[in-house]
Amino acid sequence: GAIDGGAYRGDWTRTLWSVWPDYPSLMVEPLPAQFQVLSVLAARGKGSAVLPEAIGRARGDVPFHLDETNSGIVSSGPREGTIMVACTTLDEALDDAPGFTPNLLKLDLQGHELAALAGTERHLKQFEVILLEVSVLRIGDVPIFADVEQHMEARGYRIYDVLPQYYRPRDGALWQMDVFYVRNDSALV
Repeated sequence: GAIDGGAYRGDWTRTLWSVWPDYPSLMVEPLPAQFQVLSVLAARGKGSAVLPEAIGRARGDVPFHLDETNSGIVSSGPREGTIMVACTTLDEALDDAPGFTPNLLKLDLQGHELAALAGTERHLKQFEVILLEVSVLRIGDVPIFADVEQHMEARGYRIYDVLPQYYRPRDGALWQMDVFYVRNDSALV
């Protein structure tokens, strides 16, 4: 199975199912407005479910800035367009889902990917492939590619592929990219 972290409306899971139709997906999305859409989608995939919480390094309530597909955990205090959402770790989510053993992890968390990975230490090695949205330019308080690469290498993962790339609108500079990492012992390597 797969974990779709930052599922929003489930587009990534739909793409996954176009290739592997029977692959169960745990869609993680704390935006309350998306819960019904994702629940309907999960009902179509055997063994699929929705986790209506944020994921991070620890359990608790966290501020979540509302901005459609760019919504994410806010490190500063409350402000307009911010709600409090429940947060869990991926380790806890997987402990609560016996029999679900995903080997593909996708995190598109608007710069919160390393924090989510910090909450996945017990179950991390079960993921053969990890897909992360990674910033190249440091816009705001987000880790950049060098930080992510060092983190993943220290945990036994290497780059497998990079696509697509996103460019900053004002000057065309490379801004973000989706990076596929695989475990060093993967047959894909």
